[in-house]
Amino acid sequence: MKRVLTLICVLLAIGLYPAKYLVIVDEAGQTVFRARVVTNEQVVIKYIHSVERTPWHHYYRIGADNRLHLTHMRFKSFGAGVPHYSPVVRHVGGWIEYSGLDQRFENLTWHVRADLDHYLTWRGADFRLGTLVRRGNSARMFVAYRPIILLLMPMVGGFE
Repeated sequence: MKRVLTLICVLLAIGLYPAKYLVIVDEAGQTVFRARVVTNEQVVIKYIHSVERTPWHHYYRIGADNRLHLTHMRFKSFGAGVPHYSPVVRHVGGWIEYSGLDQRFENLTWHVRADLDHYLTWRGADFRLGTLVRRGNSARMFVAYRPIILLLMPMVGGFE
């Protein structure tokens, strides 16, 4: 009996151990995407710029401070909405790349529109945000610690 109780306590302790997750919630606060991540892992937000009508890619690293660190961004053309300064500017395969930005975000919020074609790229897979969040609504992405037992729990739209 004592061994059974010890085993239950150990399993409970493991299940409640916190793990780092990338989380996306919709306007109602409903989790629509949850994925276990590690420090320095990269995630990319891709979309069509609302004014330029050209693709933009924002590259983030998961920070040890649980913030999203914007490392660089790529876009196809200059114009309205393009940041006026970057420490490093270069051309990479037909893209203009701004790097050395060192901007940190506790969370990112964006408005999901059908014409902007938002995607999240994580571990080489593209997730269309318009299928996770109802178009016309906002989504918020952040990094948080959650109990590791969430790996065993199914959810809508996300992957582990």
